[in-house]
Amino acid sequence: MIRLFILLACLASVAAAQSKPETDLRLMMNGFEGRFDNYQQVIEEKESTAEFPHEHIHSIFARVNLPRENVFYVKQYMDGDEAKTTNKHERAQFF
Repeated sequence: MIRLFILLACLASVAAAQSKPETDLRLMMNGFEGRFDNYQQVIEEKESTAEFPHEHIHSIFARVNLPRENVFYVKQYMDGDEAKTTNKHERAQFF
């Protein structure tokens, strides 16, 4: 989650500098690959008794080497358990 925040902050600073869209996309793609987890958000929402707490989701974004650029394999699973992966959470994402 922290990596995602850093990525968004970088994108905002690049946008403020009015860079070219190709540069923005390249910057975003450089930070897009990795493992992301919202566990801390889930714990904080449970402690604060949030009305609509998020589910615990772990996401894996892996670059796929295909002729088309910016293709990622995305796998998401629930509650930190890879056995709780469903087909709707596994896909290729194109940018």
